[in-house]
Amino acid sequence: NCYLISFKFENGLSNEELIKIAYESLVKNNSDLVVANDKAEMRALNSHMSYFITKVDNSVNIEKVEGKDNIAKEILRRINI
Repeated sequence: NCYLISFKFENGLSNEELIKIAYESLVKNNSDLVVANDKAEMRALNSHMSYFITKVDNSVNIEKVEGKDNIAKEILRRINI
């Protein structure tokens, strides 16, 4: 069984644009999860910030995760390690 994670790293996009691009990547690559972040947002917050984008039925699920450790833990939780 395979759990496919894609990553989108952009710079200077609005949250809406970032999520739209991440969702398009999710669909195009048939990924289970896209972890998306924006360099400008992370710089402004002085913290790592990621958006975990998944597809549930026909809707988009977006979870905001902050901090390197929390991001890593959430990825590991999702792949059941």
